[in-house]
Amino acid sequence: MTQDVLYTTFWSQKTRVPPPEVGWLDQEQARAQFGKGDLQVVDAVHRDADGLARPRWIIGLGTSGRVRVRFFDEHTTLWRLVDWDNVEGRLWRWITYDYTYASTDQQWSEKDSVLTEKASVQSDGTGYVVSVDKSTSPGRRHKTEFTDRASDAYWLDYPQFGEWAVLAQPGPSAYEVAGREAPARVS
Repeated sequence: MTQDVLYTTFWSQKTRVPPPEVGWLDQEQARAQFGKGDLQVVDAVHRDADGLARPRWIIGLGTSGRVRVRFFDEHTTLWRLVDWDNVEGRLWRWITYDYTYASTDQQWSEKDSVLTEKASVQSDGTGYVVSVDKSTSPGRRHKTEFTDRASDAYWLDYPQFGEWAVLAQPGPSAYEVAGREAPARVS
């Protein structure tokens, strides 16, 4: 029987396992790490022929109370990253990154993305969205600021141990978070 999630304090996107000196944590160890705010929760529903997890998402809980959720495609390429800020014990969807690559048929590192879109929204409704298109030389950068985006939909109660489903949803894109349409792309 395989687990639907695995726990560690460090997970490698390249190898898809923690380093040997870190290893996997059992449920009791993971619960203790959750209390310290130093835990990586690895989606392990899908596995390759060698039994290695092919995660759709990784939830990282930090000692500051912030949470980072990374979303992957079937090649373990990062396509979305969401940072949740801990504001008075609740989570605020603070930063959303979207990554686009030259193709979808292989594994890529986020530094190889041809387009990166980042939206940052503060709980007072102010923020910005930045688009960096590296497919042109030099890369094009477009930034839009806004002041009217606060929404109750960006708040979450901090989950209890094991309640990962609420964080495991990719949610809206960077431009949708910012309430804006993506700028036209130049071919």
